Amino acid sequence: MENNQIVNIFPYWLGNLVNLRVLILRSNMFYGEISDVEIITKGNDSFFPMLKVLDLYSNHFSGTLPKNIFMNLKVMMSASITNSQLLSRMGLDDNAYAASVIYKGQSFDLQIHSLDIFSYIDLSNNTFSGRIPEEIGKLKSLDVLNLSHNALIGPIPQQFGNLKQLQSLDLSFNQFSGHIPQELTSLTFLSGLDLSYNNLVGEIPKERQFSTFSNDSYLGNPGLCGSPLSMHCPTTPTNYVFDKGLPSKSSTDVNWISIPIGLGIGVGFVFVIWATILWENGRKWFNFIIDRFYIQHIH
Repeated sequence: MENNQIVNIFPYWLGNLVNLRVLILRSNMFYGEISDVEIITKGNDSFFPMLKVLDLYSNHFSGTLPKNIFMNLKVMMSASITNSQLLSRMGLDDNAYAASVIYKGQSFDLQIHSLDIFSYIDLSNNTFSGRIPEEIGKLKSLDVLNLSHNALIGPIPQQFGNLKQLQSLDLSFNQFSGHIPQELTSLTFLSGLDLSYNNLVGEIPKERQFSTFSNDSYLGNPGLCGSPLSMHCPTTPTNYVFDKGLPSKSSTDVNWISIPIGLGIGVGFVFVIWATILWENGRKWFNFIIDRFYIQHIH
């Protein structure tokens, strides 16, 4: 039902179609929140159980991402692939399905040889807010996830490291914060990554697939540093020595302390010499020392 002018709230009744595998509502004028309460009430704990494609791109949906939808996508939670499905992934069958996928703001047609081994979720270009539900991390067979161009906040869930089949991840143009989870480096099939224009900070991971991503994947995050960006990560200052977790005083502080100590020793030495000269016996002893030193160096 893509590319129409449908004005309505989310059609919850579609969730009762237990054999529905593809739902594409992109480029319409659907609006409002997708209520978790409505999903539980109308879905009767079985909401889109066979769904492999969920595409809500470019509508007017708002509110938080409905975690109960993700909790009911049972078929996406299975990561096992049979021999026949493997042949389909290799393109050795004739059951092809064409899907239009949005990545980096551009649409391209993707030939899916079998829905048994391919699944994607595209909720981009809406006004969803709040944090990403951790339940998405349970969708082990997910291949493409696009949440770009929303108003999502908070950290990127570490649970995304469980999406072992993920090939494309687009979280650009949101308000995500914190570090890039190290767990994402375990996604060995990941070939497309876009984290641009968020509030991410810290050093970019370097392991595995992350060494292949370009500068464009991280643009618009002033707090990020490290390759492939030109911004180098700051190093620990060399004038601090850490002992038991606490920094000692800097070398500048030590210099300021040593100045009055040196002056005190110098003044004390001059005072001793001056008192020795004034004292008669001391003056004789002082002259004897000087004469002896002079004679030894002359001879």
